[in-house]
Amino acid sequence: MNQISISVDDLLNKSLAVSNKYKYQDLSMINLIMTRRCNFDCTYCPEDKDQANIGDWTPELFKSLLQFCARESEKKSVMLSFFGGEPLLKWKLIKELLTGAVDDLKNLDVDFTINISTNVFLLDAKKQKWLSDFSIEHDINTGFLLSIDTFLENNTQRIQKKSGETGLDTIIANLDHMKEHHPNLMKSSSFRVSLMHDLVYRVEEDMRIMVGYNPASVIVHPITTHDKEEDLWTQDLWDMFEQAVNNTCMYALMTSNVAIECMEGVSERGGNCGAGSTMLGADSSGDLYSCYFTAHDGDKTDAVASYVTGDHYEQGHRYIDIVYDKKCDSCDMEYCHQCHIKNVIHTGDYFCPASWCVEIATMYKNTKHLCDLTTVNSWNSPDGGLTMATFHEKISCDINSIAVYLMGALKGEMLEPEEHCGCELAEGSITEALEILANLDLLKLTAQKTMLNSIVKKI
Repeated sequence: MNQISISVDDLLNKSLAVSNKYKYQDLSMINLIMTRRCNFDCTYCPEDKDQANIGDWTPELFKSLLQFCARESEKKSVMLSFFGGEPLLKWKLIKELLTGAVDDLKNLDVDFTINISTNVFLLDAKKQKWLSDFSIEHDINTGFLLSIDTFLENNTQRIQKKSGETGLDTIIANLDHMKEHHPNLMKSSSFRVSLMHDLVYRVEEDMRIMVGYNPASVIVHPITTHDKEEDLWTQDLWDMFEQAVNNTCMYALMTSNVAIECMEGVSERGGNCGAGSTMLGADSSGDLYSCYFTAHDGDKTDAVASYVTGDHYEQGHRYIDIVYDKKCDSCDMEYCHQCHIKNVIHTGDYFCPASWCVEIATMYKNTKHLCDLTTVNSWNSPDGGLTMATFHEKISCDINSIAVYLMGALKGEMLEPEEHCGCELAEGSITEALEILANLDLLKLTAQKTMLNSIVKKI
């Protein structure tokens, strides 16, 4: 299948004459740094620690960014993710930017979506209503990255700066309000857990609560350090964490269509996370950076382009299509957790907590199968989870589609499958059904690429 993918991509690139090495044709996400300030003081978080704040965005800068996306990206679907610090500290500015750019958000040849990363404390009913109304009125999908590490009341690692309290009652009230009154926002949102080692014992309970809110996904990632000698994560804790994630996946499969994701920034050995090409960071200076982290730092040596002038900086091309960096040959793991961009630019300075990379890669591998099944479930099932009836309808339609794609490949024509409905009772477990759907998705993709390969050869 990899050979098919490469040959199709090469042929399409030749036929479409895509040659600009600086062009971000796969750009699909921009992280906008709104502020470096935060109303919380989390012990593990490096943000808002003796850092100078950034200047405010202006409507003109925001429009320039939208126009850059429309000009550069061929994906034509770009998420605008408001980051911080806590971006809701700049709530009035966010409203000003969105309302002032409605025409561009709607009329540029891009399907823009809005996401706000927040600790939820400031996400009150009034803000939720404004965003929900904005989303519905202008048909712009809007959601949140809900940073909730635990629902444990006495979690002293995550407290407000002014009061020294967790603010958990307010956070839960805001979440409950969204679930009841704005399910459209909740279903476009993801929970994100930054897991400290001493909260592993209750992460399954916390993730189950999050699944119950019926978001798009629940993401969990461990907080580790560069110094393995600190011995924060013992093997017993890794084993407990792994079991908790797999148990939560099974729970999600049976009760919802919520996807579970474990371990951010992990990819197959030799891959890359997309930073610098599909995903960029932006601040109010007018510059774009390889990723959110370098944008947050404001390191001009990592700037790749200007969304105001459209200029591409010479160092920018080093971030595009980065492959495995040979500096780390310390293991034979199938998956890898290191920032390839940072390793290319900053020789010897590993951006990820590389001392834990083997444990993280192992954890990713041992949870990937069930996590992938929850993703398949989220694509194919109703809110209550996949049923045998919906499974049978889906599998019948997919088989019909695959047959038509292959017929098209043989004829060198683009054939569209007819609608097919042959629902009947099916037997087997939900997990077995999802595994079949996952395999069908791969088979369908192969059939589509085979068809494209046949057609492009005639161009």
